[in-house]
Amino acid sequence: MQVVGVWDYYRPNNLKIGTITVDNTESKSHAELFRARFDHHFQPKTSKPLSKGFVEVQTLDFPQLFLAADSESKFNDITIEVKGVNVGLLYRYITLVAEPPRWTIEGDIQTMPDRLLLSLRMTRGDRLIRTWYLEEYAQVPGEIEKEKALMLERLIDQAIFQIAFDLTNRSEKNEDIVNWQRSLPVHNISFPDRRSFAAFYDGKSALSRYFAFGGQKDLLTAIEKLRLLRAYMPDFNEGLKLLALALAENRNETEAIHVYEQLLDLMKRSQPAGAAVSAQSVLEIRSVELHKATALSKLYVWRSTHQAHDELVALSEKLDQDYRVYCKTSSTDAITTCAKFEELQALTSIQLAYCYGIYLGYLKDKMVATIFGNQSAPRKLRIEDQAKIKVLTSGEEADAGEVKEIVSGVIVVANQEHLRWLQEARKKARLYTGNSDNTAIGHFDARTREICSRYYFAAGYTHYRIAELEYAPGIQDADPIIDLEDFQPGDWLLDQCETETGNNHVQPEQWKDRPGKPGKSAFQMRLNLAEHMLRQAEAALPNNYQALQFLGQVYSEPRRADADLHIAEQ
Repeated sequence: MQVVGVWDYYRPNNLKIGTITVDNTESKSHAELFRARFDHHFQPKTSKPLSKGFVEVQTLDFPQLFLAADSESKFNDITIEVKGVNVGLLYRYITLVAEPPRWTIEGDIQTMPDRLLLSLRMTRGDRLIRTWYLEEYAQVPGEIEKEKALMLERLIDQAIFQIAFDLTNRSEKNEDIVNWQRSLPVHNISFPDRRSFAAFYDGKSALSRYFAFGGQKDLLTAIEKLRLLRAYMPDFNEGLKLLALALAENRNETEAIHVYEQLLDLMKRSQPAGAAVSAQSVLEIRSVELHKATALSKLYVWRSTHQAHDELVALSEKLDQDYRVYCKTSSTDAITTCAKFEELQALTSIQLAYCYGIYLGYLKDKMVATIFGNQSAPRKLRIEDQAKIKVLTSGEEADAGEVKEIVSGVIVVANQEHLRWLQEARKKARLYTGNSDNTAIGHFDARTREICSRYYFAAGYTHYRIAELEYAPGIQDADPIIDLEDFQPGDWLLDQCETETGNNHVQPEQWKDRPGKPGKSAFQMRLNLAEHMLRQAEAALPNNYQALQFLGQVYSEPRRADADLHIAEQ
């Protein structure tokens, strides 16, 4: 026993799947299904990290828990001949030292008229460690054969989560399992039962698969499981982070905002009163604040955009202050911390630039007085002159020239603010991507692509909205609202993204006047710019549905000289 205990301490454990029988008949396929379903739930997805969306979540990385069945000993081919020595005992001793008794899972599945029963046992050599008894009921009593395959899959899932829960339960009293846990990276989450454990890891795994492969079914599964987890553990921060992220991804922004608000309240209440707050805690709070403000802006309601803008401006100021507090030293930990603050600063600036693009989209609906006459509007866009508001609300009696002058002024200021925040984003992004020490941060390349995609989408979206405002039927050659004569391509480019996405710098002919394609009007030039920026965004993060959506609108724009519906349909 001492040898086995030492082995357990220094070597991560594996479980061998032994005999699995279905209705008293051995089934190797179901034994393999057992291991495959474990991989499905617990093995990390490497196509894209779960840090997508700049919120990092806690993960539990099991070692290779389930091994393929292998009954052959490593010592079967060894011949031992020692005079005067009990060879059998020596053989057993060598085997015990070099290969202690395996942990093995075996089970029997029985079909009943209305349910499937599974009895599992876990052994260590000849010793029985634990048994489980699980059942899965048919949805339609008496028609079990029609859904037996799905029931078997759900039953095996139950078994996997029950085993994983027991093997990682910090309150476990079984000595053998406690020894096992010493070699596992046991999570520090206190799950009350198997159901909550299963909801968390099933939901996290589904969300990870969604980010890796883009399957809508996985996203809906993640939301379903994480909502269950919220019911079981309403104050569980990690579960709330994942749920809000999944809801926002599925465009359920209103519910996501409620979850973010609950999460922020829990995170702030958990901070010890009067004690210094760690940089990691501050980063977690700031990232959630950024997520919440982003969800607010994506409601695309002008009052929500005002609120999102105010929260983002406040967040930008808090991040600048946090950076000064936590980035005083040049230690390795401080460098990593500073890089994460720089990342959040860049993303906050990008989201603010995007807000001004959203404001430009509202102008075509002729709601200037309502939106920008409101006291909650951004200070630089706010119309406080009552004479101007009267002109805007006079309807057909209003002087068209005066209305155009007021609206054009709002457009110009919104564009200036958009460019100002893009410039801020470029400064922060250069700090983040230009520091070679930052490459040690987990998923650095993927996080850089996230910045690039969001940056170029904000720029491309705003160009498209300005193009809509520049177009006047029959007078495309009229003076532009925003003059492009002094425009330089570098005003919008993020150098770090050019290498990252493999794209070349935009050349003047790509936006001013393409060879063989008419494009001298302000409208055409803005559309060309929008196309280029949105293509950059999609190149940084392929299959970005927002970038693809507006690329389709650009390509199929009927007022565009070279409109191409076929590309838009793709």
